[in-house]
Amino acid sequence: MKKGLLWLTEVQDPNDGCFGSKKTPKYMYNHALATLAMVELYGMTESPRFLEPAQKGVEFLLAAQNPGKGWRYA
Repeated sequence: MKKGLLWLTEVQDPNDGCFGSKKTPKYMYNHALATLAMVELYGMTESPRFLEPAQKGVEFLLAAQNPGKGWRYA
């Protein structure tokens, strides 16, 4: 589990905060699940190492919302 969570921090785009590639179909689902895992990890550990990835993941989700405050597949 530790390796998987550390891997998430490695595949996060340092510019926009997206977890994984945006070239995969329905990447928003993948990103949302990865963000949930990272937020839970930070909440359980309160480790500063996971605060920034968790925050960037949430910010990416917020920026991706459409005008109706929902999301589509991309």
